Amino acid sequence: MSQAIAASRIAQQAFRYAEMAPLSSFGDDSDQARAAAEQLPIARDDYLRRADWSFASKLLSLPETTPEVADEDLPHAYVLPPSVLAVRNVWPELTRWRRDAELLLCADEPGPLKLRVTVQVDNENRLPPDFRNAVAYLLAARLSPVYATSANRATSLEQRAEAALVAAMRADRGQASAERWDGGVDEGDWSDLVTR
Repeated sequence: MSQAIAASRIAQQAFRYAEMAPLSSFGDDSDQARAAAEQLPIARDDYLRRADWSFASKLLSLPETTPEVADEDLPHAYVLPPSVLAVRNVWPELTRWRRDAELLLCADEPGPLKLRVTVQVDNENRLPPDFRNAVAYLLAARLSPVYATSANRATSLEQRAEAALVAAMRADRGQASAERWDGGVDEGDWSDLVTR
């Protein structure tokens, strides 16, 4: 695993941000390489959960399963794939649903149930540069309390990670047509209505 982490551009950038020695200079079983290998997927998944990213969005159609205990209000159960980090939309509109445990989704609609989710993206080459940069800052912030030379570095890196995340969100927006998410009727821009 440490060979894979040494090849990770995100991890390499994180070590630069934390002002640590380059990752490739550590042995395969070094504490730094193991810590980076452990924390990188956690940091990546944390930031994937934070927004509705176009590059991590997937449509699913789930067959119904039999739950161990049926919920009278949400009697239909569905098993989510392990790669699902967040459920973004469930159809038909106005479906009542709840995520139980890690992989169970209960709903008031019979299957198959269509949903849009955010999934894990394990291949960092499929991640946009802005998102990789944000994850690198977050990884650096998580590693720096133990491995960086400056005590204040972690706080500074956390602030930079949040700013980089916002920049990545801005870069990813506009990847779909504008629509209302509350089920209401589309309306014109209020400024257009005023000038008429």
